[in-house]
Order: sequence, then structure tokens, then C-alpha cells
Amino acid sequence: MIAIADSGSTKTDWAIIDLNRTNKRVQTTGLNPYFLNENSILEVLEKDLLPFIDPKSINKVFFYGAGCGAQEKSLLISNVLSTFFINAVCDVSTDIIGVLNAIDSKHEGIAAILGTGANSCKFSGNQLIQQAPSLGYILGDEGSGAFIGKMFIKAYLSGKLPEPIKLSFEQKNCVSREILLDNIYRRSFPNRYLASFCPWIASQAGNSFIDNLIKESFYAFFKEYISIYDGFSSLPLYFTGSIAYYFSEQLQFVAHQHQIQIKEITLSPIEGLIRFHLKDR
Repeated sequence: MIAIADSGSTKTDWAIIDLNRTNKRVQTTGLNPYFLNENSILEVLEKDLLPFIDPKSINKVFFYGAGCGAQEKSLLISNVLSTFFINAVCDVSTDIIGVLNAIDSKHEGIAAILGTGANSCKFSGNQLIQQAPSLGYILGDEGSGAFIGKMFIKAYLSGKLPEPIKLSFEQKNCVSREILLDNIYRRSFPNRYLASFCPWIASQAGNSFIDNLIKESFYAFFKEYISIYDGFSSLPLYFTGSIAYYFSEQLQFVAHQHQIQIKEITLSPIEGLIRFHLKDR
């Protein structure tokens, strides 16, 4: 049996596939090694994954994760997986490599992730040619859920929200200046917290202020993550992630303004990864 995982900062999608190609799906918390240490990751696996699978039955693990670009972080994840899946060979790669494998194209293009965080690369076939610098939610991640949440909360705290939006936000969410700042500056996983406002923001996307805020975040994304590649306007663009999926209308608008064709928008690369890893079996 094999296990395939696509892990971001908020969630991890798992597919457990047996010899009959039957697959079981499980979702756990995101396992980004920049936010969790080995013990914390093992606790997540034991709490959220162990009730649904027998780790001893897995002989191969393909793990694609945010934060796994640095060798030290990749090794941390590999060590934990080897401890949990005691009979498995564990292959750890970055989330962007997971996207490339899920696309499985023979041509040149640009792949992008827009979830809690953001990332992109230029590729040819399954080979990565160039990748945007990954700076995280403090220094980068323009266009991501954390970035959109940050823009919205900043507008709220600065008194720049239109009154109807402000009142609606306060009625739906138990917030105050103190609660917001405490969660952002003093609690764990501030990027997840900021991104957690995106479902409510999506529900208000018909409002011109919100619509413009989302588009502004995507303009920043295209500037930092797409226009850096030579010939970007002539290359097909593939998106994956919850932000790309649920804000696809605004994303398509901004892409059109850049005269770029979006080839595909998927919620998660896990379906493509299943096809990729089963094609030779």
C-alpha cells in the first residue's frame, strides 16, 4: 500500500491506496515544519491519521509539503514519517513539486499555489526551471489566504471598511481589536488565523470594496509570483489551492488584465497526484 500526502500550512490531504487501487481519503492538520516540530507532527499523525489507517501496512509514502524546500526541514518531515510508517520508504518533496506531478504536463508552463500561503514556478514537463522566492506570510505570500486576511483585518482595524461590511463582520465574528492583535501577535499559527477569515470574505465578494480588495491581492501576486518569469504572458498557467478555487472569478479577471490564459484551477492537487503515482502500477 502507498500513502500520498499534499500538505499546506492549514491542512493535509491524504490518499491511502491499496493493491486494488482503492483509495481512502483522510484530512489532517497542515504539517509545515516551519511551524511544527517533530513531536508536534507525530502527535498530529497519531491523533488524526492513526484512527483511520494501519501505518504498518504502508510500504511507500509520497509526501509533498509546504516548508519542505530546505534540506533540514525535509529531513525533519522524513524522520517523523519513518517513525510513524515503520515499514515504509518515505519520499519527501516540496508542495510545488507535488503540483508539477499532479499536472503531469509534457509542455512548458507556470504552476501556482494559492492557499493559506502562495508559491509558483516555471516548468517544462515535470522539470522545475525557475521558482519564485518563498518568503512566508510575513515577507511574502501575496495573494494567499493569509495575505487577504491581513489586508482585510488591517482595513477593519484602521477604520477603512464600509460601515455595512464592518457591522456584518462584527455580527458574524466575535472580534475586538484586542482579540485580533492577540491572535496575530501572540498565539500560534497567525497565518492560519488570518486565512480563517477568507470563507466569510468570500461570502461578501459581491461587495465592491471586498471585490477590489481580493483583486488587489491578486495583482500583488501576479507582480511577485508570475511576471518574474520570462515569457510569462504566453505560457499556460495552472492554479491549485482553496483561495484560487473560491476566488476564481477575481483571479480570472486579474489574469485577463495581464493577458494570461489560466489553463486550470483545482482545489487540491491530490487527484492529480493519485493519477501520477498509479499510472505505472
